[in-house]
Amino acid sequence: MDEGINNKVISPSLPIDQTREQWFSSVPIYVVFLVLIIVYAFSGFYFHRFNEVLAGCLTPIVNGLGFVGIKIAPILVGPLDDVFYKNLSGLSFIGASTYNLASFVYMIVHRRVAALSCVDAHAKLMKRKQWGAKKTWLILHFYVYVGVSALGVFLTACLLNGVFHWWVFAVARGDVLNACLISIYFCFAGMMPTCLYSVVLQYAVFDVTYFFRKIYPKI
Repeated sequence: MDEGINNKVISPSLPIDQTREQWFSSVPIYVVFLVLIIVYAFSGFYFHRFNEVLAGCLTPIVNGLGFVGIKIAPILVGPLDDVFYKNLSGLSFIGASTYNLASFVYMIVHRRVAALSCVDAHAKLMKRKQWGAKKTWLILHFYVYVGVSALGVFLTACLLNGVFHWWVFAVARGDVLNACLISIYFCFAGMMPTCLYSVVLQYAVFDVTYFFRKIYPKI
């Protein structure tokens, strides 16, 4: 490791004790799709006429995704009709995609990602754990490149499960609780990939830039 990493931390952009401004408020997205999934699930199991009204609005939206190459497939199977389960999967996918899109737009507009910069995170971790610069650098990068990347891949699979049908779950008649929980899980889990990949990309760009500046300091 070079002298800059061994002996000195690059000056952080924030004071070590300062907290960054909060991420955009995600509560409205969480609440809206949580309520939609629960209401639609309960209507399918217990309020069939109301479900027909909801399906009349939701089915064209879910089917319409096929025009852009996104064909939703039900991740639930059970005694009810396939359209009901497909729409539940569609709600999960749309909710997750909405959050990912909102995160992407927020990052572009505000020119920031979902985590501290590499330098700021390194400085804060050194202070919190009382580690040396080299050890902190290695652990931080291992966590990001291995841990965060692996989690991002798994959550991407959760997001795309409603399209590629990798995991399918059987629900019994009247088992509305599992139908809700499974749909909500895939919705919320699928919201995270954009944020996670932005962190990995930020570190990759920083490391590549730092590497080339060391080799070609005049660039």
